[in-house]
Amino acid sequence: TRTTNDGISTVWEVGDEMTAFFTTTQGYGSAKFTNVSGSQFSGTIRGKRTNPADWYALYPYSEENEDPTEAVLAIPATATQDGYDNTSHLAGAYVPLYGYAKDVADAKVPKLQMHHVATSVEFNITNSETTPIIITGIEMTLPFDLAGSFKGDLTAEEVEWAPVEGQTVGTVSLDVINGTALQPKSSATFSLCTMPFSGKADFSFTIHALVGGKQVSFVR
Repeated sequence: TRTTNDGISTVWEVGDEMTAFFTTTQGYGSAKFTNVSGSQFSGTIRGKRTNPADWYALYPYSEENEDPTEAVLAIPATATQDGYDNTSHLAGAYVPLYGYAKDVADAKVPKLQMHHVATSVEFNITNSETTPIIITGIEMTLPFDLAGSFKGDLTAEEVEWAPVEGQTVGTVSLDVINGTALQPKSSATFSLCTMPFSGKADFSFTIHALVGGKQVSFVR
């Protein structure tokens, strides 16, 4: 479960793994498929099939996912950004994907269009202090299910992801490593992923930074 970023595009790496499913009137099957080259994945699914079949996929792979109508994915509550203005961490298991290809004939190779589940939140932080600071992390809290485990029906016309009871949180955080001194009035961007949310609500936003060699937290 690696994937990498190439500019604003996410590309696969050889060895990447996802769960693949097929469904027919006779039932369903699932298995681990592994990237072998480019966007090509290979694997073997055993089960009753009729022609044609509907295919689904969920990234990253989890052996717990067997039924496409009860697919479970996880959005981590923490992530690590290397330096400022860097989005390379918005990939891999931090950014789950799902896809589908319907009415695929036996003689055809399924071609699935993948879709993002998480949303990216970007923060542009300006140093309003009179001395340089080194940002070491940020934390955001909202009264929504931002991260954790979510369940969805991949066969639905429109997939909706519901929180798994007791397995979600409303606080997400980003650790920042290799940060440099951010000069007064200078800005830097920081990005994290959450499950999409909507609605008006009070939220808490904390910036962790080194100021004069001491760890300080700014609450906004």
